[in-house]
Amino acid sequence: MNDGEQIYVIVFLIRYNIMKIVLLFFTFSGIYTLNARDLAANSDSGVVVKKTSMRFFPNPAKHKISIEIKNFDVGNVQVQLLDNSGNILLNDKRLVLSGDEVIVFMFSQKPGLYLLLVRQHATVLKSQIVIQ
Repeated sequence: MNDGEQIYVIVFLIRYNIMKIVLLFFTFSGIYTLNARDLAANSDSGVVVKKTSMRFFPNPAKHKISIEIKNFDVGNVQVQLLDNSGNILLNDKRLVLSGDEVIVFMFSQKPGLYLLLVRQHATVLKSQIVIQ
């Protein structure tokens, strides 16, 4: 290989590596921009809004359920069991030490369809539960 070919190969490799770096830069800056846009869309006066969620199992249940909560604040959580007419049958406060926990909720109700509520501050999550 003569000197001209070697220089051409070196220049090609440098351009190829620079193009990869530029491509990676634009890719990651685009991902960062999308994440920043999502945070800005979910924020109000600089406060990021967390999407809280709840799921529980088993359903139908007999005497207890496990309630998995996500993105709650540290503090008390109120768990309520309501009947079809909206009467509160059980009202229990639980201390949440981290935002993501599993709460075991025990009851002894007649078989039927009930409403389960989990409350914390302005957050209220509800779901129907079948008790056998």
